[in-house]
Amino acid sequence: MREYIRISVLSVLLVLFTGCPGVVDSIVRQDLGNGYFYYELVGSPIICREVPTRKCIPTVVKSYDFNEDFIIALQKEYRFTDFELKNYSNEELYELSITEGLSQYWIICHSLDSVFGPMSKNDFYHKRIELGVPPELSINE
Repeated sequence: MREYIRISVLSVLLVLFTGCPGVVDSIVRQDLGNGYFYYELVGSPIICREVPTRKCIPTVVKSYDFNEDFIIALQKEYRFTDFELKNYSNEELYELSITEGLSQYWIICHSLDSVFGPMSKNDFYHKRIELGVPPELSINE
């Protein structure tokens, strides 16, 4: 488990100092438009913008959808205990985040160059209407 902690800390530090693309070019990467990418590194999916702004939706991104105007995402936030970090595999930690984590919602609006979130489900739906996010964009809860 110390290896998981070490990899996670190094990943975060590398993202902070070099920006998302340079860190994970060889890892799962999907272009979401306007400089944003979905990355999956060691079972820790994030949505992050290229340098220089580095606006990110932190791990664990459970679900997302996008078009040329918006990115919407569901993030699950979970703080692991020392016991969990020491005794669980990366896959078990990921599953724990997905099943037990706090649901937080995000909207990235390209035209405003803004990231809205984290938000509750109710706030997300209100902001979605306010910004005019099309109903075709959906996230799996």
